[in-house]
Amino acid sequence: QMLSDSWLMYIVAAFKIDFNMGEGFGILRMLRLLRLSRLLRMVRLMAACQELMFIINGLLAALRSVSLTLGLMFCVHYIFAIILTSLTDGLEIGSLYFPTVVYSMYKVFLVSTLLDDVGNSLTTVGNESGISAVVLGAAIWINNFTMLNMLVGVLCDLMSSVANDEKERMMITFAKDKVREAMEILDLNSDYRISKKEFSELMQDEDAVFALNEVGVDFEALMESADFFFQSDTEGQKFERELPFDEFMDLVLQLRSANTATVHDIMGLRRYMHKQHTFSNLALEALEDRLILGQRERDAIMDYLEVLHENNQRAPDEHHLS
Repeated sequence: QMLSDSWLMYIVAAFKIDFNMGEGFGILRMLRLLRLSRLLRMVRLMAACQELMFIINGLLAALRSVSLTLGLMFCVHYIFAIILTSLTDGLEIGSLYFPTVVYSMYKVFLVSTLLDDVGNSLTTVGNESGISAVVLGAAIWINNFTMLNMLVGVLCDLMSSVANDEKERMMITFAKDKVREAMEILDLNSDYRISKKEFSELMQDEDAVFALNEVGVDFEALMESADFFFQSDTEGQKFERELPFDEFMDLVLQLRSANTATVHDIMGLRRYMHKQHTFSNLALEALEDRLILGQRERDAIMDYLEVLHENNQRAPDEHHLS
C-alpha cells in the first residue's frame, strides 16, 4: 500500500508536467490528501502492539496526577523565588541570580529541578549568603529528591495498574470470543441463548474450557452452579431457563477465583437468604395450618368414635330391659 501511494503520486505528477495540464492540479491536491491515509497505519500498529496501547492509556490515566504535581511544583518554585529574591536583595548574587521573582523562578527551576550546575550555584550563593544557600538546598531537596521521585512512583504505579487492567480485558475478550465461537456451533436454533443442555455440551469444548481456565474461572464451581443458572421455578425442580450470551458470560466471570467479595455481593447474598428464609417461613406456616387442621379433624373423629362407643354400650342395656 505504501508503494502504491508513493508511486501513484509521482506518476500523476509526471503526467501533469509532461502534458502541461495546469488546470487539473485540483485533482492532484486531492490525491495528495490520500497520502494522509498513511497515518492510519500508526493506528493499526498500535492495535498490533499492545504495549503501545498500555503506554498511551497509562499517560492518559496519569494526566491528572502529573498536572497536579506540576501545579504544586510551580507553587513551590514561586514561594522559593520570593524568599530568595528577598534574602539576596542588595547583594551581588541577587543581581546575578535572583534579580526578579520571575527570573528567580527560572533559576530555581534550573538548579532545583533540572540540577543544572548545582555545585557551582550553591557555592556562589553560599559565599555571600549562607541562609540563601540553605534555602536553595531546601528547594533542591523538595523539588528533585521528593516531588520528582514521588511523581515517578505514581507513574509507575499507574502504568502497572493500567497494564494489569488491559491484560485482564484482553483475556476476558479472548474467553468471550472462544465461548461465542463454540456457542455458535452448538446453538442450532440461532437464538443466541444458552440452555442447560447446550451448557453441558459447551463444557465439553476444549477451546472454551481452556479460555475460561485462562481467565481463572473455577471449573468445578461452574459445573456446580449450572442448576442455579438455569433454574426456572422457586422449588428447584425445573431447569428450563435460557440465558442470553452476555448475561451468561457475566455469571460465569463472577466465578473467577481472583474475584474478591464486594458490598454488592454481600447484599445479593443477603437478598437471596432473605428470599429463601421467607419462602421457608411461608412453607412452615402452611404446614402448621395443615397440622392444626389435621388435629381438628382428628379430634372430631375421636369425638365421633366416643359417641359411637357410648351408643354401642347403651344398645345391649336397652335390649335387655325390653
